[in-house]
Amino acid sequence: MSIFSKSKPKERTEEVRPAEIKKGKKKVFSTTPHPGHTVWEYDTKSGILIPALIEEQYVIVKGESIRKRSVNVRQCCKYFSALNRKNAVRKLNGFGLQVND
Repeated sequence: MSIFSKSKPKERTEEVRPAEIKKGKKKVFSTTPHPGHTVWEYDTKSGILIPALIEEQYVIVKGESIRKRSVNVRQCCKYFSALNRKNAVRKLNGFGLQVND
């Protein structure tokens, strides 16, 4: 038996746990509608198309007022920008979705 062993020393292993996920509001998507366009909300379950509800907030940064807008996101709804209702229906038909009124 020799003093020096030929096998490599075993590495220490540790159990790693994933970081906790913060709960609350999360950013789902970001879009900037073209000037003059409307953001539309399409309910995938009922097939109803309505203009999306938009919240506006004014934030003061370095003495200037900046307008922040966000859409109230609901479950089972898709959001997109279109010039008017006729154009929005045309976009949905292009994806194979039907609008029920």
